This record gives sequence, C-alpha cells and structure tokens, in this order.
Amino acid sequence: MFALFLIVILGIILWPAIKAGYKVWSNMRSMQRFMQDPVGEMERRAREEARRQQRQNRREEREASRRAAADPNIYAQGTTLRKKKIPGDVGEYVSFTEVDAVEVNSCDVPPVTVTEQQVVDIEWEDIK
Repeated sequence: MFALFLIVILGIILWPAIKAGYKVWSNMRSMQRFMQDPVGEMERRAREEARRQQRQNRREEREASRRAAADPNIYAQGTTLRKKKIPGDVGEYVSFTEVDAVEVNSCDVPPVTVTEQQVVDIEWEDIK
C-alpha cells in the first residue's frame, strides 16, 4: 500500500518537474542553435511554421468536408445557412438628397484667436 502511495506521489511531483525541465532544456538548446547560426535558425523556424500552417489547413479542409458531407446546408467554410433575424418589411426607408459642398476661401478672412487671461492661483516666494 505504501509503495502504491509513494508511486502516486512521486508521479504527481516528478512528472511536472520533468516536463518543466524538458521545456527549459529545449529552450536553451533552441537559443544555442540560434546563437550559432541566426540566419539558418530563422529559416528553419520559417520552414517549421510553414509545415505547421499546411497541417492546420489540411485539418481544416478535412473537417469542413466532413461537415459538408454530414449536412448539405453547410458551406465549405463551415457556416450554416440561417434565416435573417430582422425581416425586410421591418423599419422604414429614409430618402436623402445630395448636398453640394461649399468651399470657403480661408485666405479672405484672417483667423481670429481669442486669448484669455491666465489665472494665477499661487504666488511664489524665493527661499534664501
């Protein structure tokens, strides 16, 4: 009984520690590779990202084709056909007219600047 309890406790404690240690080790290894060959490492990461994106696209296409095969009312992107929430006869049409813009020549009228008196609420004294 004690052996089973010990195994469970060690599994609960050791598994997260091993997982964290592996992540630290893989990050250190990645950093060392990057420091040795930054251009090659960036190209490798770009290739890995492209592969990951291709896998994701294939997975999404498979999932969309499965959904489309299961229900003919679904588009390939996975959206369903839905009825409009607001019918077309609700609301009213508002007509409008186009108004020509009037250009004002700003050179004819000089700009007016209103200056306000500055409010001073404290007086300063120099301390000697």
